[in-house]
Amino acid sequence: MLSETLLIAPRNFFHSERAIHPLLAEPVRIMQISDFLVGRGTRRGVTKSAFERFNIREPNGSFCRMTSHQLRHWLNYIADKGGLPTDLQTRWMGRENPRDTDAYRHATVDERLQWVKEGIRDEKLIGPTATLYGELAPTQREVYLEEEVQAVHVTPLGLCLHDFAVTPCPYHLNCVRGCSDYLRTKGSQSERRHLIQIQNATEKALSAAQAYSVIGDAHLARPWVHHYQETLEGVKKALAVEEDLLSPAGIALRPFPKGHSRFMKSKR
Repeated sequence: MLSETLLIAPRNFFHSERAIHPLLAEPVRIMQISDFLVGRGTRRGVTKSAFERFNIREPNGSFCRMTSHQLRHWLNYIADKGGLPTDLQTRWMGRENPRDTDAYRHATVDERLQWVKEGIRDEKLIGPTATLYGELAPTQREVYLEEEVQAVHVTPLGLCLHDFAVTPCPYHLNCVRGCSDYLRTKGSQSERRHLIQIQNATEKALSAAQAYSVIGDAHLARPWVHHYQETLEGVKKALAVEEDLLSPAGIALRPFPKGHSRFMKSKR
């Protein structure tokens, strides 16, 4: 359906020779976008790019160039900046996995922080930080938000927030090494596949580090061996969530409950 299409245009809109039918709309195909942006040679001759047809040039006088792949990145950036949910971006771009969309999200650090803060204010994001924000007095909320949300990065399980005014995150992008804020959804096959990928890659890296400790510098290799062993132990605990018979599928559990969570409420 046209309502399920990201872009539509009148028939022959991208054609340089045929007449446009303004009353007949149709989905825009990737080949049409490519021909429109780059041009294409045909049996009838050469179809000029849009930049040549409309005389759009670079400062040095040459015609501008943009591929359809670059346009996809730009469209994703505009959609991301406008707040379009990742699942809709994924569907409209014809992807199967929402994680593939992350490669097209080019927001700056400041933009990402601003979107997260706005999402918490507008109750569009859920989680311990958002819950505590809502429970605070209105006069305290902004102070809390500015102090708590100072850094954010995207993980396969959602957004991870950190306050670098306290201490650097010791688990940055490696949450399975024991982060007490790490949540594992019981029954999630996508999370399980991701953990197994980490496990396989880490096992190879561990074997290489152990081999280097024998034939190379053992002092240099020792920290890496310890690092990989900790990662594998964390993956093992995260996968063991499936063995929790007391918790129903779909619930988020903490594989590393020991230790203080940054999101635990203050008793003061």
